[in-house]
Amino acid sequence: MKRSVVLFLSIAAIAGAVGVGLFVATASIAGDQWKPIDTAPPQLFKQLQQDIRSSSSETPQLGKTQFLRVNQPQQTAPIFLVDTSPTFRDSYKTRPALCGNDRCSFFVYLQKNGYRQVSSGLVRPYTSDPQLAIVEVTNRIVNGLPCLRFNQSRQAGATECFDGDSYQRAN
Repeated sequence: MKRSVVLFLSIAAIAGAVGVGLFVATASIAGDQWKPIDTAPPQLFKQLQQDIRSSSSETPQLGKTQFLRVNQPQQTAPIFLVDTSPTFRDSYKTRPALCGNDRCSFFVYLQKNGYRQVSSGLVRPYTSDPQLAIVEVTNRIVNGLPCLRFNQSRQAGATECFDGDSYQRAN
């Protein structure tokens, strides 16, 4: 265990030194960064529930939904990534309300005068390559927020950047 932590830290230090962007990975790759949704700031959790209720007739169980707070040095405000796919992985026999046949909801919230959803979509809850992150937070900042590279959803490798109102496809 110690050896893998040292190896991970060494790789992270090298990646940072060469300017590689921060990788946001599934729980199996960087589990210490993602946190259970029930530990999210109360206002974020409340806003997420309101947004889900306004777009769905079902009351979803957030179960093992996870969030990640992202605040890089040049960002003007933090963003929160919300991934519902861990719920899918744990209950593949009974599809959760926030998941379709093979994809689950993924949200991005901006924390600025409260919490506002600035992106939503569907991501696959699994990868063909376990080293590949569902979403990569890049070091490219546009309109004060980092661009996001979606490796599993929409179209593989699609990058979305903040246009001042919401995340839009950039490539």
